[in-house]
Amino acid sequence: EVIQQWSAAHDRLSIWDYNVNFSHYLAPMPNMEVIADNIRFWVENHAIGVMTQGGYQSTSERDEMRSWVIAKLMWDPSRDQQALVDDFIAGHYGKAAPMIAEYDRLLVEAGKKHAKELAEPPGGIRYPMTVGFLSKEFLESATAIFARAKEAAAGDETLLRRVERAELPTLYVKLAQGPVSEELLTRFETVARREKVDWLLEWQVRLDQQLEAWRKQLPSQAAPTQ
Repeated sequence: EVIQQWSAAHDRLSIWDYNVNFSHYLAPMPNMEVIADNIRFWVENHAIGVMTQGGYQSTSERDEMRSWVIAKLMWDPSRDQQALVDDFIAGHYGKAAPMIAEYDRLLVEAGKKHAKELAEPPGGIRYPMTVGFLSKEFLESATAIFARAKEAAAGDETLLRRVERAELPTLYVKLAQGPVSEELLTRFETVARREKVDWLLEWQVRLDQQLEAWRKQLPSQAAPTQ
């Protein structure tokens, strides 16, 4: 409503929007469709410039794909967002593309299933890792999909690294929800450091801080029983 009121008053608007969870940069966020719808809405209402701010401090969830798709939509807002997503996945993930596309569909469907909650989630765009769509079922399905993706990418180091990077968000949610295991923590840390993950929560929590907090949750760190 605010945009429409400004549009009625002026024909040259500039927009600054957000497209990531700033309290959990690596959190899964099924928002590609709404990003496309928003860009079209702004164009229809006299926007001449749009900046979509993502994980500007660090590696973030689907940042490569999101940036590529948004750039294409900036050039031509009429393009089909899902077709662009599929195009990026096919070109970026090679033999593992069918599995990454399957994960994308899983994420989209989880978002639709919990659309009411995601319309006004607790914390807004900074929703917690206990939000409904990040369910046990979602994580189990995602884990199985990424296992197959890594099998498909085996033997191609570049593709395997891309798949492991794409898996970081699900590993992050597992660690955030707990329980924390040595194997899961080591796997996350190895890929996160390689992919230059730094900030996890805007201006508050960096990778080393979060890793230390998770290490304290390991069974081996628990106080001995008397």
